[in-house]
Amino acid sequence: MSATNAADSQAPWASDIKCSRDNISSFPTRTIGRKCSPQHRRAATKHQTTLLELQQKATLHQADKAIMYRDTSQMSGPMKMNYESEQARILARIAQEDAATANRSTSDNTNSPDISGKS
Repeated sequence: MSATNAADSQAPWASDIKCSRDNISSFPTRTIGRKCSPQHRRAATKHQTTLLELQQKATLHQADKAIMYRDTSQMSGPMKMNYESEQARILARIAQEDAATANRSTSDNTNSPDISGKS
């Protein structure tokens, strides 16, 4: 939920994207029937795409959370095996994402110039 709120604060709202060059007036300066500029349409499309990606990530996170919190102690054999394999898959994906994040941060540090003065 916090990732969605943080991204919402960075992305422009659709109501902020205007097809008018004059932001002071409350009425659009373009005449009725004129189309918005391609830049405004691209900005609106990018905003919608960003929101959809965030919604998809949040939905997948909630589904993973539900599977991880499931109590398998009272389940039958095949059902228990299914949930345990799903939990293992989720844990492996989380470990892979953490490793990718760690690799990105170390590659950022190795590309930076050495300012320590040691040779």
